Amino acid sequence: MMRFQGVCLASLLLCSVVLGGQVEYWQAVQLPGHGQQASITGIGENRFPDGERGLWIGTSQGSFRRIAGRWRSWPEIDGKNPTVTAMQVAPDETGQTAWWLGTPDGLYSSRDGENWTHISRSDVPLADDRVTHLHLDQAGGAEPELWIGTALGLSLWRAGQWTPVTSRPDGFRAGQVLAIRRFAVNRARQRWVATTDGLSRLVDGQWQRVAADCLRGRQIKAMETTDIDGRLHVAVATSQGLYLIDAQAPDACFQQPVPGTERAAVLALVRDTSERLYVFTENGVERWHRSPAGIAGWAVFDQLDGLDEKPAWNGITFRDSEGLIWAGTDRGIWQLRPGQAPTASPGAVTLLINGEAREPGTHSIPWVQRSIEVELVSAGRPRSHAVRARLARQGTDTEDPWRRLPWKSQLEAGRGGLQLDLEVMDEWGRPHGPVSYEVRHSLPWLPIALSALIALMIIVVVIMIRQR
Repeated sequence: MMRFQGVCLASLLLCSVVLGGQVEYWQAVQLPGHGQQASITGIGENRFPDGERGLWIGTSQGSFRRIAGRWRSWPEIDGKNPTVTAMQVAPDETGQTAWWLGTPDGLYSSRDGENWTHISRSDVPLADDRVTHLHLDQAGGAEPELWIGTALGLSLWRAGQWTPVTSRPDGFRAGQVLAIRRFAVNRARQRWVATTDGLSRLVDGQWQRVAADCLRGRQIKAMETTDIDGRLHVAVATSQGLYLIDAQAPDACFQQPVPGTERAAVLALVRDTSERLYVFTENGVERWHRSPAGIAGWAVFDQLDGLDEKPAWNGITFRDSEGLIWAGTDRGIWQLRPGQAPTASPGAVTLLINGEAREPGTHSIPWVQRSIEVELVSAGRPRSHAVRARLARQGTDTEDPWRRLPWKSQLEAGRGGLQLDLEVMDEWGRPHGPVSYEVRHSLPWLPIALSALIALMIIVVVIMIRQR
């Protein structure tokens, strides 16, 4: 019973925090023509053949690029605007700069943006014609490598040579390629690949499976990297929560998902310039912040922040050079300019007990009331954030870890009342509290008075009878 009550208490704490004067608001982006309600297939930022640099967005109704704030269709191939899933600028087989496009029916390359060459499985050993991802690696002065993610595995283009990478006994997990990341771990370069069938990394020319025990039975949806307390972690979105994997010890991954995501189907991830993760689920989007103390804080974006009731996120996300967050859905694309953490101290958080604002201290509830409704708000808006709370009753304490839980809770007060020791972390990682509240039952004055009056009347009647 006490364990259940402790969970109930942690679930009460959720609040809205003033963002230091900067309002964060999701905005639907209006694409030209049929692109407005189309399913998003890719987002990127590149230099175009005419020398301009800008954003491009692929949709099921064609692809578009933005130059100087204006959108227009691009490219045109054989008189049509194709559906583009990925784009990259990389050397071609002659060593000259070329534009590479990934599409559902293979690759296209062009040096001038006008004359395009189609490349398919019938021409080169692509793992599959359905291209999902393009990743260019030309660090350290080495020969440029273009990694092509497809629906059935990887292909590598290097120095004019094509090498398909499908399922291998040495550890590569084939399937639809969702993300490719390259980074250094202990000065050693590693390449991590997330597919629908698992997570793999390439180290010293050898493929290795990663976190197989952690992720078994869970379908991977997306992968992103983030820094936590100075250590590089890989965040993996799955059909059953968000998992964190320490890049230096990938097999010692957390066996449990990040608190607050246990029952969520996480569809997409993206990281902003402040190392905060945006976690896209079937119910919306939340931002996860991890402080130096390792405490997670959550910010929940909803209709009050401009979103549809339930955007149909499809796993396509991107952060552009200006720090803007882009997220695709099955019916268009959304954009957010992330706010920066305010330098001011967090705004006051108000505790509502049974709908009434209460200050820290001791409060009374009617003797006959056995439960109370507790809610935390700030700036008049309840919003869920990380919570730590302790419930004390009859000399027994239970403490809950920081976690995101429902912002309102119904608590059993019991006969002896309860004590709430609360500490709240806002979405920027700033603590509020701890503050203490004690809720006691008021003495039942009316029943006591009635009982006393009845007893007095009985005594008077008895005395009167005896006097007769």
